[in-house]
Amino acid sequence: MLVLFCRFLSGLAADLEGQFSPDGNWVAYSSNESGRCEVYVASFSGSRTKYQVSTAGGQQPRWRRDDGRELFFLAPDRTLMASSVKPGSTLQFNTPASLFQTSSHEPITAEEFFTYDVSADGKRSLINVDAEEPGPHTVDIVLNWISTLKH
Repeated sequence: MLVLFCRFLSGLAADLEGQFSPDGNWVAYSSNESGRCEVYVASFSGSRTKYQVSTAGGQQPRWRRDDGRELFFLAPDRTLMASSVKPGSTLQFNTPASLFQTSSHEPITAEEFFTYDVSADGKRSLINVDAEEPGPHTVDIVLNWISTLKH
């Protein structure tokens, strides 16, 4: 599900890829406000509480949809990262853990907003990767093959 979000944060930074938490109280997004893309979570209520989740860059945040207790994102080297979330009136995030290296590519168009998705329970993921170019195929043509048959 692609979620579009209007600008509710002030500032000159490019705030992108907004995703509402399953309870609708928080928005995870990427921003270049620090000079590089990082993943943040901000309250959607009037409090404007904000947390930085990534520690070494990140993009494309995705919530675990069944309960919002995990936030996934891609590190700059395309590693899928996850941070467990303790929900409540304030959130607590664990240090992001590396799950695995992906071969995903950077989004090319606005329609390709995310290059991966995670199942509702957070146990499986689907990664959009470039298809490998098939190698050259050879075709063997045998002429007069009937004469090779034994009678």
